[in-house]
Amino acid sequence: MRQPIAWTRITVDTFVARGPLLFYGVAKTSPSAAQVVDIYDGFNATGRRVMRAALTYTDSVPTVRNAVLPVMLPAPILLERGLFMDLAFTAGEVTVFYRHLREEQLAPRAETRVEA
Repeated sequence: MRQPIAWTRITVDTFVARGPLLFYGVAKTSPSAAQVVDIYDGFNATGRRVMRAALTYTDSVPTVRNAVLPVMLPAPILLERGLFMDLAFTAGEVTVFYRHLREEQLAPRAETRVEA
């Protein structure tokens, strides 16, 4: 049986989950200021940044308004170490979607042969 996609709501920079996992996307869930989020493969912002997602844009035609853009990927990203979310431009609430992987679900890695 396939594991369901997990979700977590966050309002500050957060270590969401330990890897390995698949990252599916993020959506803004509050009207406050979170406009950009950085997604890291790791435990904090020193990990490898895998993407920056813009969650809002300002439309000035015909009137000025902010529009919300959920960012759902067509194929998930494998995060080996973990999922850390950095909410740029202060707080707001976002929901992040991911799925934990079991060891047997990972593709085997090519081993490097070492000559003695």
